Amino acid sequence: MRFRAETRDLLSRTRAAAEPLKSPSPPNGAGPFTVGFVCTANICRSAYAEAAFTALTAADPRMRATSAGLQAATGTPMDPMMTEQLLDRHPGAPTEHHSRAVDDAFIAECDLVLVMTARHRTLLLRRHPMALPETFLLTEFVSLLPALTGERATPRDLVRQAHRLRAQAADTADVPDPHRRAPDVYAEVAMTLDRLVAGLIRGLH
Repeated sequence: MRFRAETRDLLSRTRAAAEPLKSPSPPNGAGPFTVGFVCTANICRSAYAEAAFTALTAADPRMRATSAGLQAATGTPMDPMMTEQLLDRHPGAPTEHHSRAVDDAFIAECDLVLVMTARHRTLLLRRHPMALPETFLLTEFVSLLPALTGERATPRDLVRQAHRLRAQAADTADVPDPHRRAPDVYAEVAMTLDRLVAGLIRGLH
């Protein structure tokens, strides 16, 4: 309920100015659809999700992924334990990673912003309120995909539909942070991210 109230408030304050934020994007939906994954430091969850998405959509030039962190230093590589999980599950996936912070340029780059926790969403929208229409929890957006319709709907169309239907999301669980935890936690988080990223790709296609 609290987030719904925050959402209504953000909508009322940003609706008129929301379109200019996206002006750097290619016009008329041109160019690849860009998914931006967000976590805290951009070295575990969001970095893994970006790499997994990139590996699974390597043959599709219409899709691309990026990632950033709300408290990220610049240029930090992926957590070694997360890299190990990535290579075990996605041999050949890109492992070169340099963390970056969420900023206006990142938001403008993304057609869809997927955060790992409700707190991430709150913090991101506090700093970038105009990003509300395209910002979701990863679990939330994936759970909404089966309800989205339209044989000819583009991924950008689906994001707009999801924004209208977000109150119907069946899953709004957080993806926990494995950083500096036991190896089995890294494995569990990687498994969760693989399931969610695969569901995301299926739904967007």
